[in-house]
Amino acid sequence: MSDKRHEHRTRVLKPARIVLNGGHGACDCLVRSLSPAGALLQIPGTLGIETRFELDIDDSTGPRPCTVTWRGETLMGVVFDDAFATQAPGESSSTRRAETASSDLE
Repeated sequence: MSDKRHEHRTRVLKPARIVLNGGHGACDCLVRSLSPAGALLQIPGTLGIETRFELDIDDSTGPRPCTVTWRGETLMGVVFDDAFATQAPGESSSTRRAETASSDLE
């Protein structure tokens, strides 16, 4: 399989927390790889995890909003919604997010 990522992804093992329901729930996870555009998360199970949530990585500056791009039994790929704050003129954030979702975290 060819690597189609737009961003270099760094392998890490960082504890993190998936913040659900606007902060009313949380699930511990492990960040397995990380790039400016997204992350690969390992969790006990992906069932019940919302499509959009905040990811709070223990050594970062705070929670980041993200969207799930794919799910496995215990692994999940996400893109950071704030990674698309700067975009080319005429490019919608949903177009950029869809392109990255299909290629950055495969």
